[in-house]
Amino acid sequence: MTRLLLACAGELRDMVAVALGTGLRFDELLHVQWSDVDLTRRLLTIHRGRQGTVKSGKLRHVPILDSVLHVLKERALRRAGAVLVFPGEKGGVRSKGAVYTIYKLALKRAQLDTRLRWHDLRHTFASHWMMDGGCIFRLAKILGHSSVAITEKVYAHLAPQAWEADYGRVAFHVPSEPAKIYELKRNPSTGQIIGRDRALVAAV
Repeated sequence: MTRLLLACAGELRDMVAVALGTGLRFDELLHVQWSDVDLTRRLLTIHRGRQGTVKSGKLRHVPILDSVLHVLKERALRRAGAVLVFPGEKGGVRSKGAVYTIYKLALKRAQLDTRLRWHDLRHTFASHWMMDGGCIFRLAKILGHSSVAITEKVYAHLAPQAWEADYGRVAFHVPSEPAKIYELKRNPSTGQIIGRDRALVAAV
């Protein structure tokens, strides 16, 4: 993440930083307006997209984490009447193609795989959320997944503490001494067990 950010300049660095720190989809990021940003309550209201609404069609709230709070605060100071947080030419929505072109160049400068998509910034956010001990149910809300099952399928295995509360369950003691197996005596005429003979040490 740091290598990529160091390879980005100007507006692209801010866009990449916010994408890494919020998990927003590319289309959502391009359509965020300042009226959707609450720096006091540290919340982004995500409900806009290219089709007028977001992919899920549902409004959601995304927390503004420490890593990106200063980025948005500095942009707010330079807003100069802009409606969009990341306005393009003449204040309109940026061209995805134009952003993607300079993003690919930044990947190359950072010596990262140029096949990395912008959407992989969203995956990076979600992966680090889980690896840093974040709640998967909150992550599902942040990402706008229709069901937590979708989030679990992709990210649950990354939680380092996922099973910590369960380690003490199904408790029993495994003895360290070898088990003894006895050779049984049978009545030669009836085959009935009549006792045991000698103890054998179990090999397996």
